[in-house]
Amino acid sequence: MQESGKIKELTVKSALHFHENEMPCNWDVNVYRGCTHGCRYCFAQYSHEYLGTGSFFTEIYAKANVAAVLDRELSRAKWRHARINLSGVTDAYQPAEAEKKIMPDIWKVLIRHRNPVVITTKSSLILRDIDLIAELAAVTSVYVGASITILAEKLRNIMEPGAAPAEERFKVLERMREAGCVTNVMLTPVIPLINDDLQNLEGIYCRAKKARVSGLSAWPLNLKGSTKQKFFRFLDARFPELLPRYREIYKGSEVSPEYWDSIRTLKSELQRRYGIPLIQIPSTQGREDGVQLSLF
Repeated sequence: MQESGKIKELTVKSALHFHENEMPCNWDVNVYRGCTHGCRYCFAQYSHEYLGTGSFFTEIYAKANVAAVLDRELSRAKWRHARINLSGVTDAYQPAEAEKKIMPDIWKVLIRHRNPVVITTKSSLILRDIDLIAELAAVTSVYVGASITILAEKLRNIMEPGAAPAEERFKVLERMREAGCVTNVMLTPVIPLINDDLQNLEGIYCRAKKARVSGLSAWPLNLKGSTKQKFFRFLDARFPELLPRYREIYKGSEVSPEYWDSIRTLKSELQRRYGIPLIQIPSTQGREDGVQLSLF
């Protein structure tokens, strides 16, 4: 492993990672480890703890040879062109990508193999590669999602300090739709007492309708493992008045049934009002006519 500025480089023996969860698909490729978007609710923080490395938000590892390894793995006779998720536990278009420029080579590999993909980002940097993405979309299915949770920029900057403003993400979806991609909004997570007010949620549905996205799914914040302790520390520092209610809502890692019922009712009404279905991504195990799966 070698270090380039603040971004460390490592070489990998494998690019594809299989997991049993089919939503959005069974195969992931993560070109980075860690993410400087710094989302206060980030579920992926546990990955650095598991690996015994430093902070997920500050120690960024770029997988320098990942495109070449992916090319080799997709060339194997047994590979059946299953859909690949390019945003499993990190954002491929986080600020490090502006320097390392790994993704153009990933797109070229995918084009060569005509392999379907899904990618979700909170960055407008993905537009740099729109010509390559359009080229892939011309030969196979490309699903581009934007995680959009907060419209108010002041609050968004507190919760997602390194991510792009919500309006930039909506413009990404509009451009990607024009490029031939299927576009979706991930209104995840719905954060109790922070972004779950009607004005914010309806504003996102309304703007998503204008962007003509294919689907939108919303899901409450999950505080799995050490994420709960870290998020509660964040609340204590920035929103201490919310802590008592959070202790009622989060007896464990998931929201209480009562809270979940209220959100389910609200999002069902907004889904009906704006006519945006839940996200649907086909399962591809060597074919494009797979069973429809709800991403959330």
